Amino acid sequence: MTPSPAAAATTPGPVLLASSRLGAGASLLMMGWLSGVLWLDRAAGDGDLWLQRGLGALTWLVLLAALVRVAPLVRAQAAVVVCFATVVEYVFSPTLHVYTYRFDNVPAFVPPGHGLVYLAALVLGNSELPHRGATRSFAEGVAWLAQIGLFVMLGLLVSPGRITWEHVGLAV
Repeated sequence: MTPSPAAAATTPGPVLLASSRLGAGASLLMMGWLSGVLWLDRAAGDGDLWLQRGLGALTWLVLLAALVRVAPLVRAQAAVVVCFATVVEYVFSPTLHVYTYRFDNVPAFVPPGHGLVYLAALVLGNSELPHRGATRSFAEGVAWLAQIGLFVMLGLLVSPGRITWEHVGLAV
């Protein structure tokens, strides 16, 4: 007997059951850690590169401590997220100069920070939060409004005659 789609959507999957040692509180702690790191780095003003490196080392330790409490599948997923995000950070920041960081580097806390954000989102997405249905409906409504606004702005700001194959290639 197969469960209905509605029951399957609410049934905990193997990732949730294996990662149940991290709760919503751990997710809040991970996000609180990242907020604190960003505040400390910002509060340093022109700052100190060694402070940034120290915060990076501590953030790696926080990520490793969180990864110990999850299933091997989730560890592998987090590793892929960290690797992919690190490559993207190094390509777009110091290489292409799409954006720059304060010391013209990628801070040491950024790669493990991506892993912490992923773990926090995974835990919160699989936890039993109060008013889950209403929250999901609200988020879907906001997403629809954002998409509508995006396409309205796109229609107002871009004329089709100005789009070249080069623009299409860059977008892809």
